[in-house]
Amino acid sequence: MIDRQTASLLLVERTRSSGYRSTRLYPAAVVILNLFFCSYFERYFKTDTSGFYLTVFFFLETTFYVGVSLVNFFSISFEILAKSRVFATTPTGRLLFVIAGNLRRPMVLSFVASNVFFLIVLFRHTPSLAVAAALLFSLLIVITETLLAGVLLIVIRRSIPLGTVIVSLGFLLFSALVGSFIFHYESLLAMNPLLRWTINGILAARESNALEVATNVVWLLVSGAIAVIVGRRFA
Repeated sequence: MIDRQTASLLLVERTRSSGYRSTRLYPAAVVILNLFFCSYFERYFKTDTSGFYLTVFFFLETTFYVGVSLVNFFSISFEILAKSRVFATTPTGRLLFVIAGNLRRPMVLSFVASNVFFLIVLFRHTPSLAVAAALLFSLLIVITETLLAGVLLIVIRRSIPLGTVIVSLGFLLFSALVGSFIFHYESLLAMNPLLRWTINGILAARESNALEVATNVVWLLVSGAIAVIVGRRFA
């Protein structure tokens, strides 16, 4: 539940962001473009028994989400947080502000909704698999946002050069993507446990292994809880 302090920061962000609406991508355009991208990968999913293409697809979609979140954060949220230093804000309030501020944006909601819709349609012949894929992807996005919010707040509070962080993150993501095609998908899974648990959960759902699906969901939830605790501690 969002407290009064977080709600106040979100209200300020909403007021400030109203002046930037002309520069935003329309949610409908995001849905259409993302569905075209999803349809390109659909041809590979039909014969993807190892989960390689599904891993690459989720990796690219998550990377795009991280990029959009960074743009959203530095366009408005960063300035609000910088000015809020003169007031008594709690780590929990700052963390929830960044998470909710990104997740509630129309472009982000449209992007996530289009992916959930695609996964449901892709696995429509097996309802349990469709539900598991949609749930796991949603958890992946929320936990990724939580981790990203914690890292951004730590960077700001510790006055770490933002350029260095962004360049390092971009290099790691690019190296992981290139490595996935050289060493198959193991490099992506080894680098990102969140992605590994998501893909393993979907593959388990494909085999109707409910216990394995639940195990991977639990791992995701535990990692999300740890991200919140660490974010509250150092933000």
